[in-house]
Amino acid sequence: MFFTKLSIGRQLTLVVLLSGLVFAFTYSEHERSTEERRLLDEVRRNAASMYSIFSATLTEAVIVEDQPVIHSILEQLLIRDQRINRITVENENNLMLAQVINNKNQFGRDHITFKYPIAVEGEIFGSLHLIWNFSSELLLIEKVAERKRNISLTAFILLLTLLLFWQYVIVIRPLSKISNALMAIATDSNDDASQVISQIPHSSKELSQIKVIVKQLVDLLYQKEKHQQEVELEKEKTETIVHSLGDGLAVINVDGTIESINPKLEEMVGVKALSLIGTPFERWVFKEGNSYLLKSERDGGGPVPINLTRSPWSNNDQKLYGEVLILHDLREVLDAEKTKLSAQAKDEFLASMSHELRTPLTSIIGNSEYLQEQKFDSTISEIIHDIEIAGRAQLALVNDILDMSKIES
Repeated sequence: MFFTKLSIGRQLTLVVLLSGLVFAFTYSEHERSTEERRLLDEVRRNAASMYSIFSATLTEAVIVEDQPVIHSILEQLLIRDQRINRITVENENNLMLAQVINNKNQFGRDHITFKYPIAVEGEIFGSLHLIWNFSSELLLIEKVAERKRNISLTAFILLLTLLLFWQYVIVIRPLSKISNALMAIATDSNDDASQVISQIPHSSKELSQIKVIVKQLVDLLYQKEKHQQEVELEKEKTETIVHSLGDGLAVINVDGTIESINPKLEEMVGVKALSLIGTPFERWVFKEGNSYLLKSERDGGGPVPINLTRSPWSNNDQKLYGEVLILHDLREVLDAEKTKLSAQAKDEFLASMSHELRTPLTSIIGNSEYLQEQKFDSTISEIIHDIEIAGRAQLALVNDILDMSKIES
């Protein structure tokens, strides 16, 4: 509608202006109708009064149809009230006996006719017709009504001007400030909204209450926005941690269906996240003895040994929504353990070989040195010397082999 598209100030102006026009015209029409009724009542009273004064004389003249007397009486009636336009007397057969006309009061559209019977003891001998012309009185009444209407309109316009000024100061300007504040809220400009609210005047108790409510709304929305930002920040932190987590992570609901996973688990399984979400968790993880295995389609497929950690997924009211599962790939751990065991076996072998080889060679070298200190012939002494030289060479070779093995391990 056209009216609803206007601002509240223009709506109030239009309503008040139309109300003033309706009031002014209603008041003037009421005054005019009241004056017209008063005029008609006065005419009726005058007509009845004249009829009652001249009825006796007129009756006798009508009975005898004395036209000069009747005409004389009618002229006297005409003189008594110049508003009478025409007086006519008729006999019982409706034939005119006499008539006088007021030439100074021309016959107009605004007139009224009174008819009175001329009778004696119930017997009718004729009738008296009085025609009153009150166009001039109605014109005067119309002028008075128009003057009152103009006065009331002028007074109402002055009152409207004061009312519009009052509504602008008391209502429109504060409401405009409130509207600007709400627009600032709608555009998330809380600082602008707070500045606008501080400029709203305390023009009335109601507007002051609205100002308090709007300020509370701004504070509430500011707190909500701040909380939302904190929630978004925490969400980003959580997503960063989840995506950078070195272990696979899955969130399942109470039915055991996967709701979300992190990229690491997607990498471990070798399947896109969209293919995993919505599927049962037991389809991908199963237990074998005391160990958990993860079905993987990566690197030719095959189960992946994992360590599974379960944590309940609930809120502050302890309502359980599902579980948060951490899947740790044990392949590197198992490979490290195998490497450690292999190195340990090698160390044990080297220690054993060191003992088994060095001990006899040391004994041979020691005994050779002892025999060389004894007195034998030259042939035997040369053989003992050769044994010592060979033993020392063999011991050096064993030491080099064991040292190289330690470096490689």
